[in-house]
Parts: sequence; structure tokens; C-alpha cells
Amino acid sequence: LELRSELGSTTVRADSRRLAQALGNLVANAVEHGAGAVELRGRRRGDWVVLEVRDQGGRDAAGRTGKGRGRGLQIAGSAVEEAGGRLTVQRAEGETVAALELPAAER
Repeated sequence: LELRSELGSTTVRADSRRLAQALGNLVANAVEHGAGAVELRGRRRGDWVVLEVRDQGGRDAAGRTGKGRGRGLQIAGSAVEEAGGRLTVQRAEGETVAALELPAAER
């Protein structure tokens, strides 16, 4: 797991337990279903904090079968929506990027 942060001392408005659960689900999904290295990146975009989990693709989540398919992503999405944010998942050119976008807390 490679960590990259451009956040400094930025904070977000979110329940810490739910945010940890959401981020943990995305990392676990990348490790289990991705290929190659997993990268966790944090950055600021305007009034938003973006936490990205990147991997080198692997099996497509839509193509998985079996019990619990997609449940981790559903839980992550619900946690982020409760905080006023959103979850996006993009797949392109052999890379999967799951991003949690959360409102930054004002200081």
C-alpha cells in the first residue's frame, strides 16, 4: 500500500467510524479484486477533500459473482452520502480509481 497526501492539516465533516469503514472497504476491495500495487491518495479540490484508492484493475466488480457482491461499495457509498459527499468508481486503461469526495471542514 502506497500513501500519498497533499492534505496537510485538512479535516473533513464526517463520522470518523463511518469514514474509516468506507475507506477500509475500498482498500480491501482493491487488494482483493485489483492487481498490482494499491495507492491511497489524499488531496484538496476547492471546498472538497478527495481520498482516492487506486489499483491496476484486475477483475471487474460488475463481473464478480457470489454472495456479498458489491456490498463493501454500497456501505462505503452510504457512509459518504451521510457526510454530504459522494463515492465514484472509474475504470479506464487498466486502472480502477475509487474516490471518496467529502466536504472540507471550515477552520
